[in-house]
Amino acid sequence: MIMFFYLALGLTGATALIAIYVVAGTTLKKSKTRPVRFNRQRREVCYFLEKSDTPITRPWEETIAWLSAGTGTTGVGVLKTFTLGIAIEDKANGIAYYLNDTVPSPFHGLGQWEAIRSYMENGVEHCPAKAVHEGRHTFEKERAGMQEEVDAGERSLIGKYWWVLTHIVSWWKIPYWIAEWDHKYSMKAMPESITEWSTPLPAEHWSKPSLELKEQSLKIQKAFSNGQDFMSYFKANVSM
Repeated sequence: MIMFFYLALGLTGATALIAIYVVAGTTLKKSKTRPVRFNRQRREVCYFLEKSDTPITRPWEETIAWLSAGTGTTGVGVLKTFTLGIAIEDKANGIAYYLNDTVPSPFHGLGQWEAIRSYMENGVEHCPAKAVHEGRHTFEKERAGMQEEVDAGERSLIGKYWWVLTHIVSWWKIPYWIAEWDHKYSMKAMPESITEWSTPLPAEHWSKPSLELKEQSLKIQKAFSNGQDFMSYFKANVSM
């Protein structure tokens, strides 16, 4: 029994170290990466290559996006992955820059792209609200809410002990502390070279969408109002 306890403790510790290594590596990479910036007034997209201070700006309507599904095996079972891909073309030099983001499901990928598209075509008021970052305050709020449910008779003592047990097993406040630490490390700041590009323009100087895009937008909006969804309209089949 003692040997089993130490073995379990060792495995748990090893898992925690691996998790910390992965999170730290991801945070460090994020702090060295500049975000892709979308300028809806100019209708352009700005992208930076890794370790480069030279911006690549391309027209919004030349940006390509797709959702792909992949299948692999882990030795235990079949694993399906989904990726939201975005390509920023540099037609003058015959180059395309690819951004790939692994998403939990096709719906998450479509949601991410729709948030970008809605911002560029309709404005900030049509985008989802900015998510509140998690931290130790999140843990305290959850614990206070749990205790309020117990006091109000909406949660049993067994439910309370189960909440405590599941959080002990998942390292109590440590995940929340890691989330808080990660939040402090923003993505790399933009260089002065795009300050002018980011400056708001007078409304009369805003770039206008092409006639082709306007026609396509009207068609898909009509299809949506008739009960079609994105997948059926484009006859896409990205199965779960």
